[in-house]
Amino acid sequence: MPERIRLYGGGDRPFFEDVLNHKPVVYIIHNLLTETECDELIKAAESKFDLVSDDDTNYLEHTIPPPAKQDGVVMQNNIQRATLWRGALNPHSGKQIEERIEQVTGFPQDHFSDFQVNKHVAGSYHGVHYDTHPINVPMATITVFLNDVDEGDGGELVFPSPALGGDKKRGSSGTSSGGGKDDDPVKIYPRKGIAVVHHNTDEEYQFDASTLHAELPLKNGV
Repeated sequence: MPERIRLYGGGDRPFFEDVLNHKPVVYIIHNLLTETECDELIKAAESKFDLVSDDDTNYLEHTIPPPAKQDGVVMQNNIQRATLWRGALNPHSGKQIEERIEQVTGFPQDHFSDFQVNKHVAGSYHGVHYDTHPINVPMATITVFLNDVDEGDGGELVFPSPALGGDKKRGSSGTSSGGGKDDDPVKIYPRKGIAVVHHNTDEEYQFDASTLHAELPLKNGV
């Protein structure tokens, strides 16, 4: 597991905000992408979106159809997805994005998957799930918000079952841990350009069950 690089500073430079002091490992990187870079990724994905089905096996995201589908439970509702192959991105901005992610997170570029852009509209949600794979478990997931969503309009990334054993925090990004108890859900509100990093494995590279997460229904916006 790479050492996390601490970046403190003002302006529009990336900096960290811890969300949890215990399992799962979740932290926020503010200003990971610029507004222009967010807009470029959205533009690059515009003509590539397909509606997501629970029956899809998504090896890019390292997910397989969830067992809940067998009971008629819809896990992904009205989400459109586009895959941006890394080599097909704008050579300049794509290289800048990849180099910045590597520099800030410590994860080498060779370990990156291709980029995946999910488009949520009013009513879209993704139920509780893990980022896992029948063969191996990805070490970490980096989720970047490409749009702002007004607080109260939904679309939060939530970790409903963090493990016991530490305190949660409430930060400037609008992270929330309910009433502050150790087992309260943690919500992270969408803010353009911020990244949410969560580790899918523990210190021994074994699957971490506390990484269960979901994307709450979006009420307004895209």
